[in-house]
Parts: sequence; structure tokens; C-alpha cells
Amino acid sequence: MAKMPPRMTYLRASKSDDTLKQMLETLVKRVEEMDEQMTTRMTEMGAKISSLEAQRLVQVPESVQEEPATEEQLPSEAETGVVQQKEVRRGDSRTKVKVSCFGGCLRPEELFDWIGELERFFDWDDIADPQRVKFACTKLRGHTALWWERLQKDRMTKGQEKIQSWEEMVSKLKSKFLPTN
Repeated sequence: MAKMPPRMTYLRASKSDDTLKQMLETLVKRVEEMDEQMTTRMTEMGAKISSLEAQRLVQVPESVQEEPATEEQLPSEAETGVVQQKEVRRGDSRTKVKVSCFGGCLRPEELFDWIGELERFFDWDDIADPQRVKFACTKLRGHTALWWERLQKDRMTKGQEKIQSWEEMVSKLKSKFLPTN
């Protein structure tokens, strides 16, 4: 944690101009040091983010290209899914398709809505079964993404193949995120 500057005492009228000038120079130097520290930290954080994004790269159909999210697309803290814009090119036309993310929730209708949204997208873009699972994995967030990765690794450890069927993925999601009663 960065050192905090010492508390400033109120200036007395008896202070000379040289003393005030010296104090001002000291403050300017501290602000410049803090600016350098912030720049260094932001650079380090950017590198960490890039590294994490590189680790999560998954093949996405070539027809789907991600655009940066705008302020209007960012979710509120109460929302569980993150909406991202995808620009899908078919022929000469460009169509915007919103594909939500799923981060796990307590309301069953959110899971059903997310599954339905993905199925409509898959049908519209003619995405085949193995690519459906790969694409859906990119739309999992938080503990849901961690759960899915652990499930796939556990299967590999037991000598089973990773889940590549959309129907099987949906079944596993339902068994994990829907109430049992």
C-alpha cells in the first residue's frame, strides 16, 4: 500500500513566502510520485487482465465478432447476466444480436430464458452441436463458469470425454441450477 502524505497543518500568517513555496513544491512532487504509481499499477492491471482474457479464449464461430460494450450495455449490480453486443454478418447485411451471459441465479426462469435465447441464436446462425457448447461456455460467468470448468476437468480425470452435446450441457445446467422440488 502506498505511503500516505503526512497531515498538513494549517498555515500561519507568519510563514514566509519561501516556506510556502517549498511546501508547494513538496506537494507537487508527491502528486507526481502518486501519478507515477497509479500509472504503473494501471499498466500492471492491464497486463493481468490481458493474461486472464488469453486464458479464457475459446473458439467462437467466425461469423460472430465481439464489439466493445458501451455504457448502456453494462449491467446494474442487481443483474446476474451481462449483455454483450455481437455483430453478426450474413451476406451483405449486418444484424445486431444480443447474447446474454449466465452467472447462476436463484430464479429458474432466468436459466430457461438464457437457454432459449442461446437456442434461438444457434438456430438463426446454424451453429452445430459441438460449437454450441463451446460458444455457451464463453457466456458463463462467475461461479457458474468455474463450476463448468471443474465439471469438465473432473470428467477428463475419470477418463470420460468432455461434454460436447448441447442437450447434455443443458441437462447438467438444469440439475445444478434448478430447485430439486
